Amino acid sequence: MDSPLTTGKAMSSGILRGAVIVAAISMMYGCGGDESTAQPPKIPEKGIAALVQANLPASGAQAQVGAVIFKDSVRQPLVGGDVIFAESAIDKVRLNALENLSGDYQGLLEVASEYDTVYFSVEYDVAAAQDKSWFTSGLPDVSARPGELVGLTTSIEFPPAIHLASPAAQMEYASRSDRIALQWAPLGENDQIRYTVRGRCDYSNGRRQYYTRSEVLGREDGAGAAEGYAEIKVGDIIASQDGAESGFLADMSARLVGAVVDALTFGSPEAEMRNGELQSCEFDLSLLRERMSTPAQPFDGGRIIASRSDTVRLYYHPIGE
Repeated sequence: MDSPLTTGKAMSSGILRGAVIVAAISMMYGCGGDESTAQPPKIPEKGIAALVQANLPASGAQAQVGAVIFKDSVRQPLVGGDVIFAESAIDKVRLNALENLSGDYQGLLEVASEYDTVYFSVEYDVAAAQDKSWFTSGLPDVSARPGELVGLTTSIEFPPAIHLASPAAQMEYASRSDRIALQWAPLGENDQIRYTVRGRCDYSNGRRQYYTRSEVLGREDGAGAAEGYAEIKVGDIIASQDGAESGFLADMSARLVGAVVDALTFGSPEAEMRNGELQSCEFDLSLLRERMSTPAQPFDGGRIIASRSDTVRLYYHPIGE
C-alpha cells in the first residue's frame, strides 16, 4: 500500500496536514510480501527514491527521525537552501546531515504523545541558502534557489509500543556462548521485529572499539517473531564478523536508536584483538517494531518506516576466554 506524498512549490502547514493525514493511517498498515526490510529496498537506477524513518523510544517524548533522498540511485545532498524538516504537533526541526554533503539526514523531534503524527517535507530555507559549506562542493548546477525536490511531503504514525520483558537492564554475561533471551508481547500483525546493538569494547592495550549490528528477527504474524521470543548468542553480537551493516535500513535503525551518532566508528572489535586482549564490553540492545510502506509517485522507489523501540544496557566481562 502506497504512502501519501504530494508535490508543489507552495503548501501551507495546514494544507499539508489535511492532504496526508488520512492516507498516513493507511500507510502504517503497509502491504506484505516485498515490504520486508530483511533485504534492502530496491533503489531504482533512474528516478527519485526516498528512505524515511521515525522511531519513538519506549521512554520518550523525543522521536528519532532520519531521511535520505536518491536521484538516479545516488544519495542527494540538499544544497542551495533546500532542507528536510520534520514536524509534530508541538515541534518542527530541520534535519542535519551526518556529514557535510553526505545525503544522510537525522534529528530529534519532540512529540506530544505516541499518537502524534510526524510530517516530513523538503522546503526552501532562506537561512540555509546562506550556508557556505556547499559552495565549494564541486556539485554542478548549484544555486541558492528552490530545487526540484522542494514540495515533497509525507507523514508517519507510530505503531503500538514494544516493551522488552527480558533481558533485564544491567545484566552481565561472562561467555560468548551465553544466550540473551528476548521476550516481548507480540501483536500478531504484519509488523517486523528487528534488534540493533550499539557496543563498545575495551582492550588491555588501551584500545577502544565502537561497533553496531542490526538484524531482522521476523514478522509478528509469521516465522521468527510470532511467539514474542528469540535468542541471541552473545558471541554473535560481540564478534561481528562483517563489521558493518547489511544495508542502509539496518544502518539507519542502528543510528536512530543510538545516543551519540558521531562518536561511532563502524568495524569489528575482533580486529582489535590482534593487538590486545578483550577486557570488557558494554552495549545497548534495542528491539524495534517496524511498520513499512512504499513511497507513492512521484517517487520511483524506496521505503518509509514507522517504528517503536525499547532499549536495555548490557555488559560482557569474559571469564576464562
